[in-house]
Amino acid sequence: MRLTDYLSWLYRAVNAQKRRTLLTIFGFSVGISAVILLNAIGESLRQYILQEFTQFGSHIIAVTPGKTETFGVGGLLNTVRPLSLDDAISLERLPAAKYVVPVVMGTAQIKWYQRGRYTDVAGITASALNAWQLTLAQGKFLPPDDILTPRAFAVLGATLKQELFSNNNAIGEKIHVGSHSYRVIGVLKKKGEFIGVDLDDMVYIPTAKALRLFNRNSVMEIDIFYHENIATATFSQQVSQLLIARHHSEDFTLVSQDDMLKSLDDILRFVKYAAAGLGII
Repeated sequence: MRLTDYLSWLYRAVNAQKRRTLLTIFGFSVGISAVILLNAIGESLRQYILQEFTQFGSHIIAVTPGKTETFGVGGLLNTVRPLSLDDAISLERLPAAKYVVPVVMGTAQIKWYQRGRYTDVAGITASALNAWQLTLAQGKFLPPDDILTPRAFAVLGATLKQELFSNNNAIGEKIHVGSHSYRVIGVLKKKGEFIGVDLDDMVYIPTAKALRLFNRNSVMEIDIFYHENIATATFSQQVSQLLIARHHSEDFTLVSQDDMLKSLDDILRFVKYAAAGLGII
């Protein structure tokens, strides 16, 4: 049979069952579109989440208190010891450390005269301005005071400033964070959210003040930003050795940004492929 015969037969078959042909073409179109769309959504979601996690950079190691160890068959022992401000001071002395930010987070009522608002409180240090890539809209950021005895200064996120002060000037005003009084010295430009936390609806105070505010004896984590010319494994080892020397045991956990991004990327790739698989079905 010649090619012209095949084409003639195909033409007659298509014209004989026009409705079935149109439905078949429509079905193929919907299936292909679904695969392309789900794949695109999965990739966009993956890129968005990875971008969220890298908005503060990628050369970061987070130190958290506690180390889970395994003994025997199924035996777990969880040892938790405090991470102190002195630990943060020691970590700042590492040559490869660029910024060290001891962090305490909580929620408290923020008041200015008759206006009040319950919102997040971030206990940080002066290094957070550059480490977290924050930008000032007015005034100054927290000064580099002695980390153990800082002054009672506060910096407001853009949303919190608007809610408390509207169009009034906030710089120099005194606010109450919980039961403590702070002087506002700065207002930040809009930063947006980070993994569900609104960085604009937040007040930033010194870490030592936040420890007293929330009655804590240890920081929640210490974020260490290190120089790009050093390998993550090398710097992690330096941090681990220093803290073991101070604590006399490995009673902490190190999580590097590289490890977290790799695990997250693997999960998001699986979700992307699973969505594409559903589209194919």
